Amino acid sequence: AHAKINLHLRSLRRRPDGYHDLATVFCHLDLCEAVRLEALAGQIRLESSLGLALEEDLAGRAAVALRQALGDASLGCAIHIDKSLPTGGGLGGGSADAAAVLRGLQRLWGAPWPLIMEVAAGLGADVPFLLHGGLADARGIGEQLTPLSTPCAPLDCLLLFPGVPVSTPQAYGWLDAD
Repeated sequence: AHAKINLHLRSLRRRPDGYHDLATVFCHLDLCEAVRLEALAGQIRLESSLGLALEEDLAGRAAVALRQALGDASLGCAIHIDKSLPTGGGLGGGSADAAAVLRGLQRLWGAPWPLIMEVAAGLGADVPFLLHGGLADARGIGEQLTPLSTPCAPLDCLLLFPGVPVSTPQAYGWLDAD
């Protein structure tokens, strides 16, 4: 579950549904968390160091939303997440975990890729990009992706986290207030 950074981020407007129309450039990082899935009949379980309930964790919500979209209550899985990214650090850790779960369940449950993309878009702005990774221009809420290529070699970067988590709704709330 690879993290991401926004090389550029501009909020164009707040939409009636509460999301923001964005103009951003996403770049995935080598920094990642480990996500493992196991088949489990009829139930979805989540094990993570954050200790969140299934409905509170984006990875858990991804599995529940995909099972609901497939309409098959007999599907299930156990999700194990080894968290290493700072929560509220802007690296998309929860979204990366959700994307990893959707990729894994696509194979485990045989879900069609268009449905995976639809579920991803319903979960949040970063999840569709994190299904693929790479470098992309993103519009809409982040679901309208245009892959970008660059002749540059991969770069090293230093990421600093001051230990003060900022949730996505909190950050966008500051934009709205500004």
